[in-house]
Amino acid sequence: MFFLANDEVEVEQSEELNEYIRKSEREIEAKWRKIHFNMLLLVSVCIIICEVLVSLLLLVKSDMISHLERYIIRYLLVPGSSYLIIDLIAYFGMKKLNRQGWKLNYLLSVLLAVMCVLISLYHAVFPSVYGLGILAIIMTFIYGNHKIGLTTMLVVLCGGFASFTFLPWDHDVTHGIVYDISAFIMFVASIGVYILGGAVVVWEQQFRRNAIMGNYKLDNLKKVAARDYLTGVRNRFGMQKYIEQLNGTCRCVMLDVDYFKKVNDRWGHDLGDQILENLGEILERYERMDRAFFRYGGDEFLCIVQNHTISELTSICDEIVASFEQLLGMDLKKEKISITYGISPEVDVMEIQSGIMMADKELYKRKKARY
Repeated sequence: MFFLANDEVEVEQSEELNEYIRKSEREIEAKWRKIHFNMLLLVSVCIIICEVLVSLLLLVKSDMISHLERYIIRYLLVPGSSYLIIDLIAYFGMKKLNRQGWKLNYLLSVLLAVMCVLISLYHAVFPSVYGLGILAIIMTFIYGNHKIGLTTMLVVLCGGFASFTFLPWDHDVTHGIVYDISAFIMFVASIGVYILGGAVVVWEQQFRRNAIMGNYKLDNLKKVAARDYLTGVRNRFGMQKYIEQLNGTCRCVMLDVDYFKKVNDRWGHDLGDQILENLGEILERYERMDRAFFRYGGDEFLCIVQNHTISELTSICDEIVASFEQLLGMDLKKEKISITYGISPEVDVMEIQSGIMMADKELYKRKKARY
């Protein structure tokens, strides 16, 4: 039996924790990206609906019908087309960059910022639209990346300033003192939200890390509760949980250490525990998605498998026996310490208890034949 030094164990646990944190953060960001994408669609749809309603209002008012064609082109067709292009870029980005999360975070953040800038360009008659960029900045907070927030803010400010100063889409807009002050307040608010967002990001990262650590500890407790402390394989509780998620058919294999009582009586329980611990390590090496081992009781172990033939299982069990016997000293081998196993026919998962009983009967049948 080989043991890891304390520092090696700590390194393993640290690596496991870091991987758990990275995986959890990827899952959180993936969920937020979906919300981010849906927000992009929602903004574009809401703006288009508002423009359609205004177009209908113009139709009702006969004195403004001469402006309808111009209105539809400038405030419905052109904006709607640009929003659609942004939505399509976001959609295909979600498909193509699904495995490159950080790139997708940047893409969605910038696209929402660009859409907000375009809205402020098309609808500059309302100075409050310059504040729509605040939404784009806020949506970056959950990513916990200051660079994404800064990039988004710069797109909002530069684009908004350009549309405010150089690109008047609506020639009817007049920049009076009230209008200019309102737009200026919106720009300042965007910067303020970004600065405030820096503190929010730090708090959110700490809150997220604490939540992930809590989940990590809870998951570890569940794993510990489902595992046998001595051997490391699943216990009866773990077996019950494992069976609950199975469907279809399976086979059961019962394994038993021969003359194990003799080991405890002659060499003591310490050696007996060492043998079981060694066997547990061997069994864990043979676990797969469709193959799991459990400590059924004392020196008896159960294996539940799916998609295995009897010949495949026999080969696997023989390998386990050979690996186990290699760890035994000559004194133990002379006492015929080994492993006997029994394999059940294929049974429905709902009838797994009958499979266990058949494997147990086959086990003792083979023991009787051997000894």
